[in-house]
Amino acid sequence: MKNTNKDLVPVFIPRRFKGDDVRTVSVNGKYKHIPTGKNFFIERCFAEAVSNALLADEMAERFKASVAND
Repeated sequence: MKNTNKDLVPVFIPRRFKGDDVRTVSVNGKYKHIPTGKNFFIERCFAEAVSNALLADEMAERFKASVAND
């Protein structure tokens, strides 16, 4: 996918299960539907929200793994 708008940045949301084709992301009352499993160009504020959510998921998984090993 080619980026024709300089205000857009690429994001990638991995699929978690079969049929997980799109995620809805909300920032300040605006919603975007972002496809999963492929690179997608979107406004920076939505990309930051996606990045923060992916980081939170990663941290939660690490915590669950550390508790399971105790």
